[in-house]
Amino acid sequence: MLDEGNKGILGLFNARMAKVKVTVKKRISQEGKEFLLDILTKMGLDAQIEVRENNDSI
Repeated sequence: MLDEGNKGILGLFNARMAKVKVTVKKRISQEGKEFLLDILTKMGLDAQIEVRENNDSI
């Protein structure tokens, strides 16, 4: 929360919206895929990786 904002006078005058900072996190499966692909590429291997996700496992 950067700024909580302000309701202003009677909720009409000088009102300010709240300001928040949001960061989107990568899915762990995407990070794993990128990591594995990077290793395989550095080994000189051309690979394709398919990730399948369901509720409790990857």
